[in-house]
Amino acid sequence: MRVSSPQGRFAAGADHLDGRVCLDVEAYGKHLVYRFDGESYLHVHLGLFGRIKKRKLPAPEPVGAVRVRLEGDTHLVDINGPAICETLDGDGFQALTGRIGPDVARRCRSRTPFTGFRAAAPASAG
Repeated sequence: MRVSSPQGRFAAGADHLDGRVCLDVEAYGKHLVYRFDGESYLHVHLGLFGRIKKRKLPAPEPVGAVRVRLEGDTHLVDINGPAICETLDGDGFQALTGRIGPDVARRCRSRTPFTGFRAAAPASAG
């Protein structure tokens, strides 16, 4: 996958991810995580003003402040104005998912992960 930062604010992260294979994309609550080979992750939280646009190739010129452009063989994704846009390693990914806890909207076989997380959390759930 080709990864770039037309705006320039994510240049180091784009350089780190450029050329890697994107293995998976998952949502964790309001957080979107792209998993790449080499135990590298792109963590995105759009906040109030961010947006994601998917387009067919050939790639048009970036519109607006495109923080990250992800280009595959047939499509591209532009990520504009995210509140959080960062690369993570395996430890960083584990810290992120440990901090935000399990996504209660996901189907799981057991309620144990959520109830265990809630039991350890200091604040109320409601």
